[in-house]
Amino acid sequence: MKEYAVIHRSTAAIYASPKKSYTKDGQLLSSISDEGLFGNLCRVLGEEQGFVRIMSHYGYIGYISPDDLLFMDAEEKDRWLASELMVVKALCLDVMSAPSVQGVVLASLPGGAVLGTLPEEIPSHPGWTQVLLPDGQQGWVTSVHLMPKRYDEDYLCADPAHMLQLQQNASKNQREACGGNDSFSLQQVLDRHFHSSEAEFRTSLVETAKSYLGVQYRWAGRSTFGIDCSGLVSMCYLQNGVSIYRDASIVNGHILQRLTLNWDADGHFLLTSLEFLRPGDALYFPGHVAMYLGDGRYIHSTGKAGSNGVVINSLVPGTSDFRQDLLSSLYAVGTIRAEE
Repeated sequence: MKEYAVIHRSTAAIYASPKKSYTKDGQLLSSISDEGLFGNLCRVLGEEQGFVRIMSHYGYIGYISPDDLLFMDAEEKDRWLASELMVVKALCLDVMSAPSVQGVVLASLPGGAVLGTLPEEIPSHPGWTQVLLPDGQQGWVTSVHLMPKRYDEDYLCADPAHMLQLQQNASKNQREACGGNDSFSLQQVLDRHFHSSEAEFRTSLVETAKSYLGVQYRWAGRSTFGIDCSGLVSMCYLQNGVSIYRDASIVNGHILQRLTLNWDADGHFLLTSLEFLRPGDALYFPGHVAMYLGDGRYIHSTGKAGSNGVVINSLVPGTSDFRQDLLSSLYAVGTIRAEE
């Protein structure tokens, strides 16, 4: 089996174990823990009970059906990465057989999916971009629905044993973890994509998050077809050039660091601390994460009845979208800051 693979389905379920489901209290529940998106690279770690064990390009380990993968060796992987990759920014984007709305639909992809592009010498068609699929098939998409891929596959060659240890310890150590990765420099991302401006970066984080408003909640989802809380926050960072931990935890060895704040005697968040938060910071609750927007408001994907998707709420009592349950349980804020 080849060392690498690329997701070759619009969205692909990634499971915590080589079993798709389990029974609890008489209910059949899914063991899904993550979701792969079309064009995403992963590292192949082995086979088990008909599944392939993989490590994603953001360092998350799980099990996936081999039918959802296109296997690659190192040379094929590098060729895919070199094909001027672009990211889908539409809620849904059809790949067409021709630069025409009357073409045959070759694939329907969610926001966050990745496509290769072809050299500029290909004859142009205004408003259309010719794209390359991982299997070499070519197609056309509307240009306005693509944006440059800003992130690198930071964890693709990381030590799987180390990444698994971080993943296993994340949930039980979430309240104590301080996070951070000494090798990461936000300034490099700012210089490369945001005219060296942290404010521009944070504005883009917020705009990316708002583009998911109304998308349904999907446990372990990472796409515009359905997304969970950590999927939303991690995808927003990823699309802006920063790979953070995929789940709703601050994790040592990953990029976000715990922001030092004041808490009341019972460990509750003080609203006076809002002045220290910046748009794009991550708000952590037990088993949940949101993105701070500014002015006491945050955006998140919630499974709460009546919302069931990406919505905006407030930390400020008395506002119409205030949620007391989340204010009471907020226990940490994760951030990255440029060198000052």
